[in-house]
Amino acid sequence: MYNRMVIHISSTQLYSCFLCLMGKRLLLLFSGLLIFAVAMTGFINISRCSIIQCDKRLTPSSVASDTLKSSSVINGFGPSLPSSASVRFMPFEHAPYAVRHWDPASVRWLRLSDLPIITVSTANCTALFHSDRVERQKADTFQKTHSKTVVPTVTFVKDAFNCKQFVARRRYATSPVNREEAEFPIAFSILMFKDVEQFERLLRAVYRPQNLYCIHVDNKSNDDIHAAVRMIARCFENIFVVDQPYAVRWGTFSVLEPELACMRLLLKRSKKWKYFINLTGQEFPLKTNWQIVRILKAFNGSNNMEGTLVRFVLLIRLL
Repeated sequence: MYNRMVIHISSTQLYSCFLCLMGKRLLLLFSGLLIFAVAMTGFINISRCSIIQCDKRLTPSSVASDTLKSSSVINGFGPSLPSSASVRFMPFEHAPYAVRHWDPASVRWLRLSDLPIITVSTANCTALFHSDRVERQKADTFQKTHSKTVVPTVTFVKDAFNCKQFVARRRYATSPVNREEAEFPIAFSILMFKDVEQFERLLRAVYRPQNLYCIHVDNKSNDDIHAAVRMIARCFENIFVVDQPYAVRWGTFSVLEPELACMRLLLKRSKKWKYFINLTGQEFPLKTNWQIVRILKAFNGSNNMEGTLVRFVLLIRLL
């Protein structure tokens, strides 16, 4: 009897201990699942924040900086940034020290000393501008025998970290030439796909603080190109980048979509501009901004549309 009682008591204790242990294990299991769920939720949120900026506010500069620091591009001047950068889908923001939009109350005009002085010793620029055939042949020969040194895209990303130094070193025109130019702002769109160096040269040539500029980088372009363009644009209050880029395919409506997106963006920013000029990253102006202003003023609200007679005749025949 005593032994059975002992056995009975021992069985009850074992059963109680078993329930206790199972309860603790279930509690630990539940706690572990809860911690795991919280951790996964945090991981998902962090992943989403790094792409669409839900909680942590990221600027183009911080993304480009973190991306460059974590990649071999900064040391090896690699061809592109990792695809995880997602720079192209980030809301565009200007830098705190961006070049201000021109104030009409300003009396500071552009001077010759503000512009870079370039000495060309390998060609007669005056003769080239006058379409001298001999000088054109010399220039063609020189280009064929002297390969151009391409500036890596990442160089523009690094240089534009400091906006003040970037604008000063690149000698951007931060004042209009005169009041006639200042009171006739122009809106530009630039659609670019490659060659940040050529794009930046074009932007520097057409830039004036009273104008407005919309930049669209093809969605098919590499992330380093998107990062470089955004880093440059953030240094100017009157330059904007399309947040949702399009994959442009020639001969389709996608060619027109970024132009319409830029028009909407430019109208949203200001309605004071007089004309809209659409460019691509592979173009370059033959006139100064003031000369363009005087030509557009002569148009008096009309447009200059180019067309080809051959296409028009074919269209008439089809009709």
